[in-house]
Amino acid sequence: MSDTPKYEQFSRFLHQQILSGVYRPGEKLPSERDLGKQYRIAHMTVNKAVNGLVSAGVLERHGSRGTFVAAASAETQRQVCLLLLDRQPEQFQSGALEMQVYSGITAQAARTGIVVILAETAAAPEMIDTLLQQRGNDLRGILFCGMTHEEKMLNLVERYRSLKFILLNYQLPEDLGYFDNLFKVYNADAEGGAMAAEELYRRGHREFAVLSCELHCRNYARRTDGFRRKLVELGVSNSRIHFRYLDPFRDICTEAVPQAEALTRELLASHPGATAFFAVNDYFASGIATELARTADSSRYDIIGYDNILPVLSQLGGFSTVAIDFEAIGRRAVELLTDDRPEKIIRIAPRLFTRTGKESGRITA
Repeated sequence: MSDTPKYEQFSRFLHQQILSGVYRPGEKLPSERDLGKQYRIAHMTVNKAVNGLVSAGVLERHGSRGTFVAAASAETQRQVCLLLLDRQPEQFQSGALEMQVYSGITAQAARTGIVVILAETAAAPEMIDTLLQQRGNDLRGILFCGMTHEEKMLNLVERYRSLKFILLNYQLPEDLGYFDNLFKVYNADAEGGAMAAEELYRRGHREFAVLSCELHCRNYARRTDGFRRKLVELGVSNSRIHFRYLDPFRDICTEAVPQAEALTRELLASHPGATAFFAVNDYFASGIATELARTADSSRYDIIGYDNILPVLSQLGGFSTVAIDFEAIGRRAVELLTDDRPEKIIRIAPRLFTRTGKESGRITA
Protein backbone atom coordinates (compact mmCIF):
# COMPACT_ATOMS: atom_id res chain seq x y z
CA MET A 1 0.00 0.00 0.00
CA SER A 2 1.58 3.27 -1.10
CA ASP A 3 1.39 6.41 1.06
CA THR A 4 3.33 8.47 -1.50
CA PRO A 5 1.17 10.96 -3.46
CA LYS A 6 0.98 10.08 -7.13
CA TYR A 7 2.46 13.43 -8.20
CA GLU A 8 5.56 12.67 -6.10
CA GLN A 9 5.85 9.24 -7.70
CA PHE A 10 5.61 10.78 -11.16
CA SER A 11 8.09 13.52 -10.18
CA ARG A 12 10.63 10.86 -9.20
CA PHE A 13 9.99 9.03 -12.46
CA LEU A 14 10.57 12.18 -14.56
CA HIS A 15 13.74 12.97 -12.62
CA GLN A 16 15.10 9.49 -13.24
CA GLN A 17 14.26 9.80 -16.94
CA ILE A 18 16.33 12.98 -17.03
CA LEU A 19 19.25 11.44 -15.12
CA SER A 20 19.29 8.41 -17.40
CA GLY A 21 19.34 10.57 -20.53
CA VAL A 22 15.81 10.11 -21.85
CA TYR A 23 15.40 13.90 -21.59
CA ARG A 24 18.72 15.72 -21.95
CA PRO A 25 19.89 19.09 -20.56
CA GLY A 26 18.47 21.91 -22.66
CA GLU A 27 15.86 19.66 -24.28
CA LYS A 28 12.23 20.73 -24.36
CA LEU A 29 9.90 18.50 -22.39
CA PRO A 30 6.61 17.33 -23.96
CA SER A 31 3.65 19.43 -22.89
CA GLU A 32 1.99 18.52 -19.62
CA ARG A 33 -1.10 17.35 -21.48
CA ASP A 34 1.01 15.15 -23.75
CA LEU A 35 2.83 13.70 -20.74
CA GLY A 36 -0.52 12.97 -19.12
CA LYS A 37 -1.76 11.17 -22.23
CA GLN A 38 1.50 9.24 -22.66
CA TYR A 39 1.57 7.94 -19.08
CA ARG A 40 -2.22 7.94 -18.50
CA ILE A 41 -1.99 10.34 -15.60
CA ALA A 42 -4.28 13.26 -14.77
CA HIS A 43 -3.13 16.67 -15.99
CA MET A 44 -3.24 18.05 -12.44
CA THR A 45 -0.89 15.29 -11.27
CA VAL A 46 1.57 16.03 -14.08
CA ASN A 47 1.39 19.76 -13.33
CA LYS A 48 2.23 19.27 -9.64
CA ALA A 49 5.11 16.93 -10.53
CA VAL A 50 6.56 19.40 -13.06
CA ASN A 51 6.16 22.33 -10.65
CA GLY A 52 8.11 20.41 -8.03
CA LEU A 53 10.97 19.76 -10.45
CA VAL A 54 10.95 23.42 -11.50
CA SER A 55 11.25 24.46 -7.85
CA ALA A 56 14.11 21.99 -7.41
CA GLY A 57 15.95 23.49 -10.39
CA VAL A 58 15.72 20.32 -12.46
CA LEU A 59 13.36 21.91 -15.00
CA GLU A 60 12.98 25.49 -16.26
CA ARG A 61 9.89 27.19 -17.65
CA HIS A 62 10.43 29.53 -20.61
CA GLY A 63 7.02 31.14 -20.99
CA SER A 64 5.20 30.22 -24.16
CA ARG A 65 8.22 28.25 -25.40
CA GLY A 66 7.51 25.49 -22.88
CA THR A 67 9.40 23.62 -20.16
CA PHE A 68 13.04 22.60 -20.61
CA VAL A 69 15.54 20.41 -18.79
CA ALA A 70 17.90 22.67 -16.84
CA ALA A 71 21.60 22.67 -17.65
CA ALA A 72 22.35 21.71 -14.04
CA SER A 73 20.68 18.37 -14.72
CA ALA A 74 23.75 17.41 -16.74
CA GLU A 75 25.32 16.24 -13.50
CA THR A 76 25.01 12.49 -13.78
CA GLN A 77 25.43 9.87 -11.09
CA ARG A 78 28.02 7.24 -11.87
CA GLN A 79 26.26 4.05 -10.89
CA VAL A 80 23.35 2.71 -12.92
CA CYS A 81 20.97 -0.23 -12.85
CA LEU A 82 18.72 -1.55 -15.56
CA LEU A 83 15.03 -2.19 -14.89
CA LEU A 84 13.75 -4.72 -17.43
CA LEU A 85 10.04 -4.71 -18.22
CA ASP A 86 7.75 -7.07 -20.10
CA ARG A 87 6.04 -4.11 -21.79
CA GLN A 88 6.85 -0.61 -23.02
CA PRO A 89 8.03 1.76 -20.25
CA GLU A 90 5.06 4.11 -20.69
CA GLN A 91 2.65 1.17 -20.31
CA PHE A 92 4.52 0.03 -17.21
CA GLN A 93 4.27 3.49 -15.68
CA SER A 94 0.51 3.68 -16.24
CA GLY A 95 -0.17 0.70 -13.97
CA ALA A 96 -1.15 1.30 -10.35
CA LEU A 97 0.93 -1.63 -9.06
CA GLU A 98 3.92 -0.80 -11.23
CA MET A 99 3.91 2.86 -10.20
CA GLN A 100 4.14 1.84 -6.53
CA VAL A 101 7.00 -0.60 -7.17
CA TYR A 102 8.78 2.00 -9.29
CA SER A 103 8.32 4.63 -6.58
CA GLY A 104 10.13 2.40 -4.10
CA ILE A 105 12.90 1.68 -6.62
CA THR A 106 13.54 5.32 -7.47
CA ALA A 107 13.36 6.51 -3.85
CA GLN A 108 16.02 4.03 -2.73
CA ALA A 109 18.08 4.57 -5.90
CA ALA A 110 18.17 8.32 -5.24
CA ARG A 111 19.41 7.69 -1.69
CA THR A 112 22.22 5.45 -2.93
CA GLY A 113 23.24 7.48 -6.00
CA ILE A 114 22.02 5.02 -8.63
CA VAL A 115 20.31 5.96 -11.90
CA VAL A 116 17.50 3.63 -12.98
CA ILE A 117 17.29 2.99 -16.73
CA LEU A 118 14.11 1.42 -18.11
CA ALA A 119 14.13 -1.01 -21.03
CA GLU A 120 12.02 -3.81 -22.47
CA THR A 121 13.29 -7.34 -21.94
CA ALA A 122 13.39 -7.93 -25.70
CA ALA A 123 16.11 -5.26 -26.04
CA ALA A 124 18.04 -6.38 -22.96
CA PRO A 125 21.17 -8.01 -24.49
CA GLU A 126 22.04 -4.97 -26.60
CA MET A 127 21.31 -2.61 -23.70
CA ILE A 128 23.39 -4.62 -21.21
CA ASP A 129 26.33 -4.89 -23.64
CA THR A 130 26.22 -1.14 -24.26
CA LEU A 131 26.10 -0.31 -20.55
CA LEU A 132 28.95 -2.71 -19.77
CA GLN A 133 31.02 -1.13 -22.54
CA GLN A 134 30.25 2.44 -21.46
CA ARG A 135 29.99 2.04 -17.68
CA GLY A 136 31.83 -1.17 -16.83
CA ASN A 137 31.64 -1.87 -13.11
CA ASP A 138 29.29 1.09 -12.63
CA LEU A 139 26.44 -1.16 -13.81
CA ARG A 140 25.28 -2.47 -10.44
CA GLY A 141 22.82 -5.02 -11.74
CA ILE A 142 19.50 -5.80 -13.39
CA LEU A 143 16.05 -5.52 -11.87
CA PHE A 144 13.38 -7.63 -13.52
CA CYS A 145 9.64 -6.99 -13.17
CA GLY A 146 7.45 -9.35 -15.20
CA MET A 147 7.28 -13.02 -16.16
CA THR A 148 6.11 -13.11 -19.79
CA HIS A 149 9.73 -13.42 -20.98
CA GLU A 150 10.87 -15.96 -18.40
CA GLU A 151 13.11 -17.97 -20.73
CA LYS A 152 14.83 -14.83 -22.05
CA MET A 153 15.38 -13.60 -18.53
CA LEU A 154 16.97 -16.88 -17.43
CA ASN A 155 19.21 -16.83 -20.50
CA LEU A 156 20.39 -13.38 -19.44
CA VAL A 157 21.07 -14.59 -15.90
CA GLU A 158 23.24 -17.39 -17.25
CA ARG A 159 24.96 -15.23 -19.90
CA TYR A 160 25.94 -12.39 -17.54
CA ARG A 161 27.09 -14.33 -14.49
CA SER A 162 29.03 -11.36 -13.10
CA LEU A 163 25.86 -9.24 -12.80
CA LYS A 164 23.23 -9.40 -10.08
CA PHE A 165 19.69 -10.08 -11.30
CA ILE A 166 16.89 -9.15 -8.91
CA LEU A 167 13.44 -10.60 -9.58
CA LEU A 168 10.66 -8.42 -8.16
CA ASN A 169 7.27 -9.61 -6.90
CA TYR A 170 7.32 -12.94 -8.71
CA GLN A 171 8.54 -16.38 -7.75
CA LEU A 172 10.15 -18.65 -10.28
CA PRO A 173 8.97 -22.24 -10.57
CA GLU A 174 11.01 -24.47 -8.28
CA ASP A 175 12.44 -26.65 -11.08
CA LEU A 176 14.43 -23.95 -12.91
CA GLY A 177 17.68 -24.66 -11.15
CA TYR A 178 19.98 -22.52 -9.04
CA PHE A 179 21.80 -19.38 -10.20
CA ASP A 180 24.20 -17.77 -7.76
CA ASN A 181 23.59 -14.32 -9.35
CA LEU A 182 19.77 -14.48 -9.16
CA PHE A 183 17.98 -12.93 -6.17
CA LYS A 184 14.29 -12.49 -5.38
CA VAL A 185 12.16 -9.92 -3.58
CA TYR A 186 8.49 -10.71 -3.36
CA ASN A 187 5.35 -10.53 -1.28
CA ALA A 188 4.86 -13.37 1.21
CA ASP A 189 1.70 -14.54 -0.57
CA ALA A 190 0.99 -17.62 1.53
CA GLU A 191 1.37 -15.62 4.74
CA GLY A 192 -1.23 -13.15 3.49
CA GLY A 193 -3.65 -15.96 2.69
CA ALA A 194 -3.18 -17.34 6.20
CA MET A 195 -3.92 -13.90 7.66
CA ALA A 196 -7.21 -13.77 5.77
CA ALA A 197 -8.20 -17.27 6.91
CA GLU A 198 -7.43 -16.55 10.55
CA GLU A 199 -9.41 -13.30 10.48
CA LEU A 200 -12.49 -14.87 8.88
CA TYR A 201 -12.36 -17.77 11.33
CA ARG A 202 -12.03 -15.33 14.23
CA ARG A 203 -15.21 -13.62 13.05
CA GLY A 204 -17.10 -16.87 13.54
CA HIS A 205 -17.29 -18.26 10.00
CA ARG A 206 -16.99 -22.01 9.52
CA GLU A 207 -17.68 -22.49 5.79
CA PHE A 208 -15.67 -20.67 3.15
CA ALA A 209 -15.62 -19.82 -0.56
CA VAL A 210 -12.48 -18.95 -2.52
CA LEU A 211 -12.25 -17.20 -5.90
CA SER A 212 -9.03 -17.45 -7.89
CA CYS A 213 -7.64 -17.99 -11.40
CA GLU A 214 -4.61 -19.67 -12.91
CA LEU A 215 -1.39 -17.62 -13.05
CA HIS A 216 1.87 -18.75 -14.60
CA CYS A 217 3.89 -17.38 -11.67
CA ARG A 218 1.73 -19.16 -9.03
CA ASN A 219 1.32 -16.06 -6.85
CA TYR A 220 -2.42 -16.68 -6.60
CA ALA A 221 -1.93 -20.39 -5.90
CA ARG A 222 0.31 -19.54 -2.96
CA ARG A 223 -2.34 -17.18 -1.58
CA THR A 224 -5.05 -19.83 -1.73
CA ASP A 225 -2.70 -22.54 -0.39
CA GLY A 226 -1.88 -20.35 2.61
CA PHE A 227 -5.58 -19.69 3.14
CA ARG A 228 -6.56 -23.37 2.99
CA ARG A 229 -3.66 -24.61 5.13
CA LYS A 230 -4.45 -22.16 7.92
CA LEU A 231 -8.12 -23.16 7.97
CA VAL A 232 -7.16 -26.84 8.17
CA GLU A 233 -4.82 -25.99 11.07
CA LEU A 234 -7.79 -24.33 12.78
CA GLY A 235 -9.84 -27.51 12.40
CA VAL A 236 -11.89 -26.70 9.29
CA SER A 237 -12.55 -29.66 6.99
CA ASN A 238 -11.48 -29.35 3.35
CA SER A 239 -15.07 -30.18 2.42
CA ARG A 240 -16.13 -26.82 3.86
CA ILE A 241 -13.68 -24.82 1.71
CA HIS A 242 -15.12 -24.32 -1.78
CA PHE A 243 -12.85 -23.19 -4.63
CA ARG A 244 -13.95 -21.58 -7.88
CA TYR A 245 -11.67 -20.49 -10.73
CA LEU A 246 -12.36 -17.77 -13.26
CA ASP A 247 -11.95 -18.53 -16.95
CA PRO A 248 -9.03 -16.79 -18.71
CA PHE A 249 -9.69 -13.12 -19.37
CA ARG A 250 -7.99 -10.16 -21.02
CA ASP A 251 -9.60 -7.25 -19.21
CA ILE A 252 -10.00 -7.61 -15.47
CA CYS A 253 -12.72 -4.94 -15.19
CA THR A 254 -15.02 -5.87 -18.06
CA GLU A 255 -14.49 -9.65 -18.03
CA ALA A 256 -13.20 -10.84 -14.64
CA VAL A 257 -15.48 -8.84 -12.34
CA PRO A 258 -18.70 -10.09 -14.04
CA GLN A 259 -17.29 -13.62 -13.81
CA ALA A 260 -16.73 -13.13 -10.08
CA GLU A 261 -20.34 -12.02 -9.70
CA ALA A 262 -21.61 -15.09 -11.57
CA LEU A 263 -19.45 -17.49 -9.56
CA THR A 264 -20.68 -15.89 -6.34
CA ARG A 265 -24.28 -16.52 -7.41
CA GLU A 266 -23.42 -20.14 -8.14
CA LEU A 267 -21.69 -20.54 -4.75
CA LEU A 268 -24.65 -19.05 -2.89
CA ALA A 269 -26.92 -21.57 -4.59
CA SER A 270 -24.70 -24.65 -4.25
CA HIS A 271 -23.21 -23.91 -0.81
CA PRO A 272 -25.63 -21.72 1.15
CA GLY A 273 -23.67 -22.33 4.35
CA ALA A 274 -20.60 -20.50 2.99
CA THR A 275 -20.64 -17.08 4.66
CA ALA A 276 -16.98 -16.10 4.27
CA PHE A 277 -15.41 -15.24 0.90
CA PHE A 278 -11.71 -14.93 0.07
CA ALA A 279 -10.56 -13.52 -3.29
CA VAL A 280 -7.00 -13.51 -4.59
CA ASN A 281 -7.29 -9.87 -5.66
CA ASP A 282 -9.51 -6.89 -4.91
CA TYR A 283 -11.13 -6.87 -8.35
CA PHE A 284 -12.55 -10.34 -7.74
CA ALA A 285 -13.56 -9.26 -4.23
CA SER A 286 -15.43 -6.26 -5.66
CA GLY A 287 -17.42 -8.64 -7.87
CA ILE A 288 -18.28 -10.74 -4.82
CA ALA A 289 -19.33 -7.61 -2.90
CA THR A 290 -21.57 -6.46 -5.75
CA GLU A 291 -23.37 -9.80 -5.89
CA LEU A 292 -23.71 -10.20 -2.11
CA ALA A 293 -25.21 -6.70 -1.89
CA ARG A 294 -28.15 -8.06 -3.89
CA THR A 295 -28.95 -10.72 -1.27
CA ALA A 296 -31.65 -10.30 1.36
CA ASP A 297 -29.22 -10.42 4.30
CA SER A 298 -25.81 -9.31 3.05
CA SER A 299 -24.67 -8.51 6.60
CA ARG A 300 -24.14 -12.21 7.37
CA TYR A 301 -21.28 -12.41 4.85
CA ASP A 302 -17.66 -11.30 5.13
CA ILE A 303 -15.20 -10.74 2.27
CA ILE A 304 -11.43 -10.40 2.26
CA GLY A 305 -9.60 -9.45 -0.93
CA TYR A 306 -5.89 -9.19 -1.65
CA ASP A 307 -3.29 -6.63 -2.85
CA ASN A 308 -4.88 -3.19 -2.11
CA ILE A 309 -3.44 -1.84 -5.37
CA LEU A 310 -6.50 0.41 -5.70
CA PRO A 311 -7.82 1.15 -2.19
CA VAL A 312 -11.01 2.58 -3.69
CA LEU A 313 -12.17 -0.96 -4.54
CA SER A 314 -12.30 -2.10 -0.92
CA GLN A 315 -13.56 1.31 0.21
CA LEU A 316 -16.56 1.18 -2.10
CA GLY A 317 -17.13 -2.54 -1.59
CA GLY A 318 -16.78 -2.33 2.18
CA PHE A 319 -14.54 -5.42 2.33
CA SER A 320 -11.23 -6.12 4.07
CA THR A 321 -8.06 -6.77 2.11
CA VAL A 322 -4.53 -8.10 2.48
CA ALA A 323 -2.36 -5.11 1.61
CA ILE A 324 0.93 -5.67 -0.23
CA ASP A 325 3.71 -3.15 0.38
CA PHE A 326 4.80 -2.70 -3.24
CA GLU A 327 7.05 0.26 -2.44
CA ALA A 328 8.98 -1.89 0.05
CA ILE A 329 9.50 -4.50 -2.68
CA GLY A 330 11.09 -1.81 -4.87
CA ARG A 331 13.24 -0.43 -2.04
CA ARG A 332 14.56 -3.81 -0.97
CA ALA A 333 15.41 -4.74 -4.56
CA VAL A 334 17.74 -1.73 -4.84
CA GLU A 335 19.22 -2.55 -1.42
CA LEU A 336 20.16 -5.97 -2.79
CA LEU A 337 22.08 -4.27 -5.61
CA THR A 338 24.26 -2.37 -3.14
CA ASP A 339 24.68 -5.14 -0.57
CA ASP A 340 28.02 -6.96 -0.77
CA ARG A 341 26.52 -10.05 0.88
CA PRO A 342 22.87 -10.02 -0.21
CA GLU A 343 20.23 -12.48 0.91
CA LYS A 344 19.06 -14.81 -1.84
CA ILE A 345 15.38 -14.37 -1.05
CA ILE A 346 13.58 -11.51 0.70
CA ARG A 347 9.93 -11.90 1.56
CA ILE A 348 7.97 -8.72 2.29
CA ALA A 349 5.24 -9.39 4.83
CA PRO A 350 1.77 -8.12 3.85
CA ARG A 351 -0.65 -6.49 6.28
CA LEU A 352 -4.32 -7.16 6.87
CA PHE A 353 -6.46 -4.06 6.35
CA THR A 354 -9.86 -4.63 7.92
CA ARG A 355 -12.96 -2.63 7.12
CA THR A 356 -16.06 -2.46 9.26
CA GLY A 357 -17.94 -0.49 6.61
CA LYS A 358 -17.49 1.59 3.50
CA GLU A 359 -14.81 4.31 3.56
CA SER A 360 -13.36 3.18 6.92
CA GLY A 361 -10.63 0.78 7.86
CA ARG A 362 -7.63 -0.05 10.02
CA ILE A 363 -4.46 -2.09 9.84
CA THR A 364 -4.77 -5.06 12.17
CA ALA A 365 -1.71 -7.12 11.39
